[in-house]
Amino acid sequence: MEEASYPNNIAMIRRMRGLSQAYVAESIGVSRPKYIEIERGLKELTVSQVNKLKEILDVSFDDLLGIDSGELDYHKFLKQGNSSSNAPAQGKHPDKKDTFKLFEDKLVRSVWDSKNEKWWFSIVDIISILTEQSNTRGATLYWGKLKQRLKGEGAFQLLTNCQQLKMMASDGKFYKTDAADTEQVFRIIQSVPSKKAEPFKQWLAKVGSERIDQMIDPEKSIQQSLIDYKRLGYTDDWINLRLKSIEIRKDLTNEWNKHGVKTNQEYATLTDIILKTWSDKTTREYKDYKGLKKENLRDNMTNEEIVLGMLAELSTTNITKARNPQTFSENASCAVTGGNIAKDAREKLEMETGRKVVSRITPSKHRELHE
Repeated sequence: MEEASYPNNIAMIRRMRGLSQAYVAESIGVSRPKYIEIERGLKELTVSQVNKLKEILDVSFDDLLGIDSGELDYHKFLKQGNSSSNAPAQGKHPDKKDTFKLFEDKLVRSVWDSKNEKWWFSIVDIISILTEQSNTRGATLYWGKLKQRLKGEGAFQLLTNCQQLKMMASDGKFYKTDAADTEQVFRIIQSVPSKKAEPFKQWLAKVGSERIDQMIDPEKSIQQSLIDYKRLGYTDDWINLRLKSIEIRKDLTNEWNKHGVKTNQEYATLTDIILKTWSDKTTREYKDYKGLKKENLRDNMTNEEIVLGMLAELSTTNITKARNPQTFSENASCAVTGGNIAKDAREKLEMETGRKVVSRITPSKHRELHE
């Protein structure tokens, strides 16, 4: 692919994600006119901007720039003079957060479900890559036959849970296409007799669904968290603070369990009560404020935000032990009291410093501001 093609590739992926130029421009720290110049190929990208675009558009480096990793030359595409340690060495393939980039780093169309906080992926795109179809029609026919076979195997729930969503085609228009979430995609891949699927299926069998969850959300395993946070570029100071917050969170959920909190909905509601009380934002409002989608909110908090969250949850744990609540309402009352302790601390800190604690800044943005 020629150099001039990658701006068009970035624009295409942005449209597929349903993101506006203004939103992406703000997210990478440039004005909208400057971002338009990037998409038109009139302005070069810095390493920092590429890293941000990878996160925002949820694609690998190769997908973002539309190049073959076997002929990778980062210096051909990036403006030099950026000595950031985050820049990948020439000829090296950077780590990928998105587990689906095992599909030879080919772009798979996806739609973000903000209500359920998960991605839906085009099944035809996945089939096309795995079976090396030369065109979309071939992949569509293959998927049709595979659906019949899955029905014969009794996989009715899988097929029922797949959805038809409008996604952009190569002609720039939107058409309904079969889509599957992460769990469903793994099931489909296991049914594809393809040499390209084999390495993926072996990896899947080895790591299992628990490890997959850990890669998406490091909080699910404290032991694995240290490795994952370092891999994602967090500082040692931030990691130590974050791991302590996970420990405090675990103590709180254990206490809730002892006092009759059982369902995921109850845990989520109590968590929202604490967060809303001390920060004046629910989890969804907080993530929207920071411009987050699937990312873990706590993994994108500043040190101050993490500390106040720890204070709120530690206070709630101790209050729950002291009051011994027996109903959900009583647990909720403990959550409000614990949250108010952190709220008082937040308001006093804001009064003394003259600035807000709840911030749009994430750890990565904070590092860039102080480098």
